[in-house]
Amino acid sequence: MGTMIGNLFGVPFVTTRMEGMSGIQSGGKTGITSLVVALLLIALFFFSPLLSLIPLAAVSSILIVSGISMVSLIKGFKKKDPSNNIPAYLTAILIPFSFSIPKGIALGFIIYTLVKLFSGKSKELTITTYVLSLIFLFFLVTN
Repeated sequence: MGTMIGNLFGVPFVTTRMEGMSGIQSGGKTGITSLVVALLLIALFFFSPLLSLIPLAAVSSILIVSGISMVSLIKGFKKKDPSNNIPAYLTAILIPFSFSIPKGIALGFIIYTLVKLFSGKSKELTITTYVLSLIFLFFLVTN
């Protein structure tokens, strides 16, 4: 529900997912945590013109911290298949360097498709993967 409403206001789906995960990590077990976060984000909506004054350099530190927190997930990757690992590593690197979580994920998805194609594992890709890669490519070209 939060993702659908957030998208109406231009919030990337990743943001609502991260907010939910941070609430769970903080010990929130009921929907009250999500409700409090939602109310605070609605209040923040009215201060968004002030947020545009924050330079991108300040925002990049937050993205770097997000990337560092992803490093703990990288330890769980299967070491046997580099065609899965290479795109995942590059995605974790590209998110802070692109200054955008959605753009980093889009680049990682495109790289995943390309690595599978060029490594001879195109049978593992579905038509949905190809379509999403083209949509992400269009998104990156137009932004």
